[in-house]
Order: sequence, then C-alpha cells, then structure tokens
Amino acid sequence: MRRLADAQRVMGLRGDMQAERLAVHWAYSAMITALESYLWETLAYWIDADERVLHGLVTGFRSEEHTSE
Repeated sequence: MRRLADAQRVMGLRGDMQAERLAVHWAYSAMITALESYLWETLAYWIDADERVLHGLVTGFRSEEHTSE
C-alpha cells in the first residue's frame, strides 16, 4: 500500500509540463507494478497452500491450447 500512496503523492506534484507528464507516467507504472506484485504474491500463496491450484492452472492452460486449434 505504501507504493500506491507514494504514487498518489507524485500525481499531485506540479512543475513544467514535461516533468508533470513524466511524473504521471511514473505513477501509473508504479501502480501497475504494485498490482502485478499483489497478483504474483496471491498466486504464490495459493500454490503453496493447495497443490490443486497449480494442477488446475497447468491443465487449464493445456486444455485451452487444444480447444483453440
């Protein structure tokens, strides 16, 4: 949550137009990175907690590959 709060503070910074644009891009990148980290940590937790999750992911992807052919 700290990364998101930092990104929100950056969104409020003011300066010349190019600096503001770069700050907004950085803030969006930081938010996407935080979301990716959260999703990865959640997936890793569930894989460790229940082997069926990993099995379901692997077999689910394999069956999707065969249905698209």
